[in-house]
Amino acid sequence: MLSSVWGIRMSRLAPVVFLLILLLAGGAGAREDGADRNPVWTLDEAVEQVEALYPGRILSARENDGEGSVRVFVVRILTENQEVRTLRIEQGTEVRR
Repeated sequence: MLSSVWGIRMSRLAPVVFLLILLLAGGAGAREDGADRNPVWTLDEAVEQVEALYPGRILSARENDGEGSVRVFVVRILTENQEVRTLRIEQGTEVRR
């Protein structure tokens, strides 16, 4: 039975290998989550994402200046339930339902 690998005792190597596996698995999950995110940088991108996430019809879309240099996209939609919703999306963020 192996009691050492490259001169390192197995009792010391096992926790290191376990930690390495945990770190690699955590990093893969973070990349996977990040790949799904799609930040909005233009009014057209905001409208496209709203159309993809919210069933209904776009009534209006405009750009407002937020605090500082942050731009805010304001999109009004008519939902399938005939309700008007106003969505405000800051530049650089993603549209969420």
